[in-house]
Amino acid sequence: MTFYTVEQRREVPPNEGAHAGKKATYVKLASGYAAWGFAGDWDEAERKAVAAAKCLEPQAAKVIRNTVNGLLMKSVMKQKGWTKQEAARHVTDWLTSGAKVSILDFLQPL
Repeated sequence: MTFYTVEQRREVPPNEGAHAGKKATYVKLASGYAAWGFAGDWDEAERKAVAAAKCLEPQAAKVIRNTVNGLLMKSVMKQKGWTKQEAARHVTDWLTSGAKVSILDFLQPL
């Protein structure tokens, strides 16, 4: 069972590109990953959004692992005294925050 919340629902205007006239649902998983789903009805749009968000989890795990193992994070971890687990949590927070800032700017106040 996947735990998630529906953050937003809307109908795409008929003159909008690829998803014109469809129902759009934005969901956020308990893990923090979120995605849009588009379909002819609300239930199907929700199912597609959940499936899309679930696909992000393994991809994000790779990004998190590569970021934590990179030279930049190694120097940040040394400076702040973080373990790999702590650094991974902060990288996950950055990825799921929706903030349009660099990872350095996100980690600065921590």
